Amino acid sequence: MEKQLSDVTQQWQPPLEAHSVNSKPSTEARGKNEASWIMLSYLGVKVGAARKKYDVKYPTMYSDKEQVFNCIQRAHQNTLEVYPQWLVFQTIAALVYPLTASILGAIWVSSRFSYAWGYYTGDPAKRMNGAYGYIGYLGVIILSISIALQLLGVF
Repeated sequence: MEKQLSDVTQQWQPPLEAHSVNSKPSTEARGKNEASWIMLSYLGVKVGAARKKYDVKYPTMYSDKEQVFNCIQRAHQNTLEVYPQWLVFQTIAALVYPLTASILGAIWVSSRFSYAWGYYTGDPAKRMNGAYGYIGYLGVIILSISIALQLLGVF
């Protein structure tokens, strides 16, 4: 039994041989994380300005009277709801595929501006102007799953 285990461990090859795993994400990937912080800050400032303009006091989340305020608030809130998952997948993807993850990150971050600007019109249907962000979001999820499967030796 001991000999068989020894044979298996000697034959085992670490996965991800074809890819080098970077211990630090590339400058481009880090730039997307920083750009995402700027995007979140921008959306937050817009909510603060809308609170003042539409006289919506803290801690009230939504207005009973002002639909446009609700749209501005919702654009920020929805981005915050998806941001932690995106950040994790973006970081994982950037460790092995830094250029691809950077491009996908730029797509997602820019889409959140388009999403918000559409929502800011007061017509919630216009938020779909940012639907192209799913390319970036699903792209980093697929890359992360691919990395996990490679680490498991599935392919």
